[in-house]
Formats: sequence, structure tokens, C-alpha cells
Amino acid sequence: MEQTPFFSEEVKYPTPLKDYVVGNGSLISNFLCTKCEDLVRDPLICRKCGKQCCKECIEKYHENSNNEKGYQCLDKDKCDGTYRPFTIKEKEYLDFIKFKCKYEGCRKNVDYSKYKKHLEICEFRIYHCNNELCPKSGFLNEMKIHAEHCRYKLYQCPNQNCKELFYAHKKEAHLQICEFRLIECDKCKKKIIFNDTENHLKNDCPDVLITCKFCCEKVKKKEYLKNHSKDALCLKKALDDLKKKLNELQEDINIKNIKIENLNKLINEEQKKFKEKEEEINILTKSKNKLQKKMEKVQSIITDADFEKNEYEAPPLSVKNKIEKVENENVFMKTDSNFYQKKDNKGNK
Repeated sequence: MEQTPFFSEEVKYPTPLKDYVVGNGSLISNFLCTKCEDLVRDPLICRKCGKQCCKECIEKYHENSNNEKGYQCLDKDKCDGTYRPFTIKEKEYLDFIKFKCKYEGCRKNVDYSKYKKHLEICEFRIYHCNNELCPKSGFLNEMKIHAEHCRYKLYQCPNQNCKELFYAHKKEAHLQICEFRLIECDKCKKKIIFNDTENHLKNDCPDVLITCKFCCEKVKKKEYLKNHSKDALCLKKALDDLKKKLNELQEDINIKNIKIENLNKLINEEQKKFKEKEEEINILTKSKNKLQKKMEKVQSIITDADFEKNEYEAPPLSVKNKIEKVENENVFMKTDSNFYQKKDNKGNK
């Protein structure tokens, strides 16, 4: 980034200029401006009446200052001429006038024609540091030295692709953390950009360790690409590892097959038990149905009307005949003497 190290205010003639004249003071009256009445600066002279005027005074007076033909004589009531620059001969007369430098400390006396140039390059001219925040001011030689070491001098990072700007006193701190700084690869010792480290190690570094896809050993990338992957020992180890893995898989399969067989046996046993229980349920269900039918038939034959009101008397002969009829029909195979007890009013025997 181009930057002017120091600057000074625009160079102007001191005012009043006639106060800086040394020697030949009598000539001053011949070169006074008709406008400011000071010694002419960048003098112009009227072509018609010969009156002199500073160029700056003419430009302030006339709006059309960029057009020389518009520089009309200031004495409009008596003259309608225009101004022109001094000729070489007229300037030579001005050089008889000597000026002391306006800057404190400078002891030079300078001719009129060289005075403005001297003011621009005078070593006692005050310059100001052009760096933001820096308050330093001083003579030209001082500022040249200061410009090299100013702590507020703006720098652009010297690392390629980094566009960071920083002050001089922050330069070291930035260079230590800059993402585009050059570092040395820990593996191959090659200089690489810091933020490209991951990509370098992954794709470019020849000394980075990689895992051989055949034998699973850690080897340097350059050795792997050169001969390791083609080496017979590597392939033999890879084959042995593969066989070992296959054996482990086969053992695992055998163990799982045994577990499957045991589970099938358990399932078969449970299914067998289930069938046995199912058969028991069927037998019990059939027995229940038979008993239910017997109960329904007995209830349909014997009623409360068949018994006497006196519960202590034996049932009439007709009840006995009905019971024998039921027995003959194989509903009851056996009878019990308690069977003839009369049921109470609640239906209990």
C-alpha cells in the first residue's frame, strides 16, 4: 500500500512578503500589488497601463480565473487592458531583491525567483506524520527518520494472498497468527502455507504415514506408492490376515448355528407340551359337555311337583320310576341314596 510518510501545509509566500526582504529595500516600491499593496507574488502586469498585481489577487477578484484573457485590469475606470505574466527581463529585476526564509532556524537569503522553491524544500520546514493517530511533527530530516520507525505506519501483510492491514507496532503479532504465513511441515520439512496444512498432509506430503490397505501397516506415503503395496511380504501378510478373519467369521457362524439348534429344540419341546395341554383341554371340554347334557336331562324329568310337601317323607314311586328310566337311558350309571333328598325352596339339595 503506497502511503506518503509525511506531509506539510501548502507552501505559500509569507504575508506581508515585503517584511522578509533583506537588502535592496528601495526596489520594493517598484513591485507593489495594486490590490494587496504588498510585494507581488507570481506577478502579472497590465498590458496597457503597466500596473502590477499578484496572480492570487486577480483570481480572487475575477470569477473566470482559469482563463487568462479574463484577467481584466482592476482599474476599470481608467484602463480596459488585461494582465500578462512578467517577461524574463522583468523577472531578472525582481531577482535583485533578496528574501530571508520564513522558517525559524533557516539563515539562507534567497533570490525572488528561487524563493518559493526554497520554501518547498527547506529543511526547517515543519512536516507532519501522515499516519493516522500519530501526532509527530518536525523538520524534514527528523521526519525522514521517523517515517521508517513510526509505530502507526500502515503495512500490508507481506504474506501472499493476505490483504490484512496493520500498524507497525502490531506487525510481529500479526505475522505470528497470519493464516497465510509460511511454516515448515513437521513430516517432510517443506515450506507450506499455514491454512493449507491439512490439505498438504492429506494429499501432498510424501512423508505422512498412511495405512496400507493390504497389510494395514503404517508406512510413509512415498514408500507405499513406490514399492510397498507391490511387495510380496505385504501381500502375504494381507492374505494371512484375510484367512485369520475368515476363520474368526467361521467360528462365529458355528457358534451361532449351535445356538440356533438349541433354540429349535426348545421350541419343539414347548410345541409338544402345548399339544399335550391342548389334548387335555379337549378331553375336559368333552367331559364337561356330557355332564352338562346329563344335568339338563335330569332337570327336565324331575320337578318339584314330584315331591310331597312333607320333606321328611320318601319321594313317591313315580319319582323312583323316572330315576330308573334315566339310569336305563345311560344318563346315570350309579345312584346315591342322598340323591332323593328334597331340594329346599332356594334350589339347594
